[in-house]
Amino acid sequence: MNSWKKIFTIIPAIAPPKKLNRYEFQVYSQNGEDGIIHEIFKRIGVTNKFFIEFGVENGTECNTTSLLYNGWKGLWIGGEKKYVEKINKSCKNIIDQKKLTIINAFITAENIESLFLEANSPAEPDLLSIDIDRNNYYVWNAVKNYLPRVLIIEYNAIFRPGVRFCVPYEAAPSWDGTSSFGGSLNLYMN
Repeated sequence: MNSWKKIFTIIPAIAPPKKLNRYEFQVYSQNGEDGIIHEIFKRIGVTNKFFIEFGVENGTECNTTSLLYNGWKGLWIGGEKKYVEKINKSCKNIIDQKKLTIINAFITAENIESLFLEANSPAEPDLLSIDIDRNNYYVWNAVKNYLPRVLIIEYNAIFRPGVRFCVPYEAAPSWDGTSSFGGSLNLYMN
């Protein structure tokens, strides 16, 4: 151990970087988010170990499933009944133990906070993950009475840094499969 410390002291370029993508690993997430989320909470600690995620489809490939199976509690909101029915079956024990609440609702900027309230979500959850494709920006801006410690939000990566883009808000439409969805990263940075 001491010899490694000496090497890192002498040659800092080979010391472990602080970049989060170094910690990527995938258990249930789509692109290594499980590892990044783990590392973030390793660095900042947890308070209530409560998550909220919407856009979970059937719950097998989302940002909070790993947390759920590691002692966290949370809320999933899904807009498609067929997926919510699958979650109710596959996660029956966890739901019965009150570790997971699942709500079947189409999410809009107008109803998001009432859905959080319906599920008795804490006002300051440790994590909020938003992935509903089209209206992420508008739904996030409608969250006024809830302050997550960590926010994960899908953005449209087709737009280069510096480009400010956002689709017009329409409560009913969902993603049409084109690159015209959501908002650019720059939209969330300002």
